[in-house]
Amino acid sequence: MIELHKSTAQELDKLSFRQLFKGENDNADAYIDIQSGSGGTEAQDWVAMIMRMYLKWTEKHSFDTEIMNQAKERLQVLKTLLSR
Repeated sequence: MIELHKSTAQELDKLSFRQLFKGENDNADAYIDIQSGSGGTEAQDWVAMIMRMYLKWTEKHSFDTEIMNQAKERLQVLKTLLSR
């Protein structure tokens, strides 16, 4: 009975999530542009953390992602990111 409850709850979660994307333009691409601005190394680290967060979220929900442009500073930290 517990297993049935867990599987039913998981299925309801999936259906609830899919309900969020029933609009006329929801099948269109979404672009995310993250820029650190002039915040220095800490801001550039934040851009990298936000990028990982979005990529993990899209992977978890089976969305396709494509990183279209990345600009790195000399210390190899992200300055800007454009993703689709």
